Amino acid sequence: MSLRNGGQKEQDQKLFSLFSLSLGLTAQTERDALIEFKGGVNDPFHRLTSWRGEDCCTWAGIKCSNQTGHVVKINLGNPFYDWRWRYNNSLSGEISASLHALTDLKYLDLSNNNFSRRIIPPELGNRSKLQYLDLSYADFSSTNSLTIANIWWLSDLTSLTYLDLTAINLQDSKEWVQALNMLPSLETLILAGNNLTTIPSSLSTVNFSSLTSFELVSNNFSSRIPTWIGQLTSLRDHYRKS
Repeated sequence: MSLRNGGQKEQDQKLFSLFSLSLGLTAQTERDALIEFKGGVNDPFHRLTSWRGEDCCTWAGIKCSNQTGHVVKINLGNPFYDWRWRYNNSLSGEISASLHALTDLKYLDLSNNNFSRRIIPPELGNRSKLQYLDLSYADFSSTNSLTIANIWWLSDLTSLTYLDLTAINLQDSKEWVQALNMLPSLETLILAGNNLTTIPSSLSTVNFSSLTSFELVSNNFSSRIPTWIGQLTSLRDHYRKS
């Protein structure tokens, strides 16, 4: 009996060691991903000065799960919402594809910064746990040069409930409705000032029936509001202006 208990204890210790090793490797992977992201960013106002040391969970704008230790939240939105002052606190440069290594990420806010003349990496679409994505005014140049060239990667974010792409250039994303229609949990969708010109008059199936707020202001639509929007029975707020 004692031998059996001793063997079980030894096995439990091995499993615990393997689990601890796995957590350590995961933490290192996530830290490296954030360091790579920082490496592509210009930070003249020193917002990322705390991004040093081994424990990335203590870094500014980063939150980790108390249960797993994984990074679950990145909040690097610029708090200066007034366009006259955003330069005073903005990050610029490149949004790195390294963020796809954060497998438990649920919240990503990069709004009101200046990631101009860049394409948002489609690898972010690998984050199936992502629930909140705010890229609004992530490029505040006058040309809307931050671009999503192929919007279909967003359709893989099946847990997404909030999406704000205000002022992101979607001019070449002709199938934006079809792609976003693949998000059954989406509750808030803000597409303002995206250079959108087309909206389909019909959809065979309306999947994003959880929408409660849908904004399409400051685009370039020439058609009328399509009838399928009337099938969004949960919709409380809808703003459309050409």
